[in-house]
Amino acid sequence: MPSFHIDLHAGRGKSEVDYLHGAVVRAGKKARVPTPVNKLLTDILMGMTNGKIPLGEYSRQPEKLLAKL
Repeated sequence: MPSFHIDLHAGRGKSEVDYLHGAVVRAGKKARVPTPVNKLLTDILMGMTNGKIPLGEYSRQPEKLLAKL
């Protein structure tokens, strides 16, 4: 399984999401380049990681995720 899946289901409360997607968001902000997809993924995946968003919130519902954009 991918490391994010392992971290998420192990309940560790941390993952590499902020280091990967978050880094893109921070670099985009610095260069004044919008990064809406990476921002959305960072927010949602970190919300799941820290328990603020239920794990099944977007399960099998890609349209719900797209609607957030």
